[in-house]
Amino acid sequence: MNEETKNHIRNKILIVDDTPENLDILLDALSDEYAVIPARNGNKALKLARNSKPDVILLDVMMPGIDGYEVCRQLKADTATCDIPVIFLTALTDEGNELKGLNEGAVDYVHKPISAPLVRTRVATQLKLIKAYHQLANKVQLLEESALLRDDVDRILRHDLKGPLTPILAYPDLMVRDINLTASQQNMLKEIRNAGHKMLEMINNSLDLYKMETGSYILQPFAINISEILDRVLTGLEPLIKLYQVKIEHKLSPIQILGEDMLCFSLFNNLIKNAIEASGKDATIRITNIEADNKSLISIENPTPVPESIRTNFFAKYTTANKKDGTGLGTYSAHLMARTMKGDITMETDDITGTKITVYLCNFSN
Repeated sequence: MNEETKNHIRNKILIVDDTPENLDILLDALSDEYAVIPARNGNKALKLARNSKPDVILLDVMMPGIDGYEVCRQLKADTATCDIPVIFLTALTDEGNELKGLNEGAVDYVHKPISAPLVRTRVATQLKLIKAYHQLANKVQLLEESALLRDDVDRILRHDLKGPLTPILAYPDLMVRDINLTASQQNMLKEIRNAGHKMLEMINNSLDLYKMETGSYILQPFAINISEILDRVLTGLEPLIKLYQVKIEHKLSPIQILGEDMLCFSLFNNLIKNAIEASGKDATIRITNIEADNKSLISIENPTPVPESIRTNFFAKYTTANKKDGTGLGTYSAHLMARTMKGDITMETDDITGTKITVYLCNFSN
């Protein structure tokens, strides 16, 4: 490798000092490791900084003509040079001058007489910081690109999956009007419709959960009848209710909350499904509601206590109590959705009374 190529790939250090002896000391200290560019005055330094784009600038404070403070000020005002770290070289030792330099944008100071080992250490430190900054910036860019790619993939999946769902959701409502259908056939059509709605919910929530986590979800609330939401949820969960042989008691007073239909459906579907799966045969799950402080409190009670191992992180992501095929996202997503709708969820549990989940949602009147 020839010297020109060697210098080309090395970090460039611009040294600005009007004293030849100081320049010689700095050249000797740094030339073996870096491509060093010398300058004897401020005007020359500004031109070299713009044209050569050094990685670090060592800048003398006291120079005839434009002093180091003014050079630093102009470097920081120029978009082409504002990110280059400046280390001041100075014989001044009082704190006021150091503060002045730091306020102008310098990152460090080296006091005269110049110590070659100290200069090498200060320069190496700044180069490490630059490298770390660029690595971090690259990671941020990759994360942003990954998030955009995820958005694109989710939008494509939504579009492709929603198309086949259109007849699945529409035809049952048309067919169920046929007076010649038996009760069994009508129930099958309702199950098809509910399964279609559940698939639609999963598609819509795939991207929405990510947006809620990152704070980019845009809530579009309107008046929602909670009783209607719960009726739809319980209809969809009928096969599970029969499988676990549990009883559901729900007597809700007529209430309207302010939220989103799909979020409310998914929230209560997750919580009631969890309550069913946690309960034993012949257990009774009670769903009740009250109003307090302009909020609706909907409670879901089941006789089974939450295992002690997950009580403190019940709403955390991926928390599950050894449930087969469990993702640990049910209570997490429900909590996230409630918070997104300006509400909340709490959990009370003990070995005697079982578990009570309370969902707090804003009343429509509020």
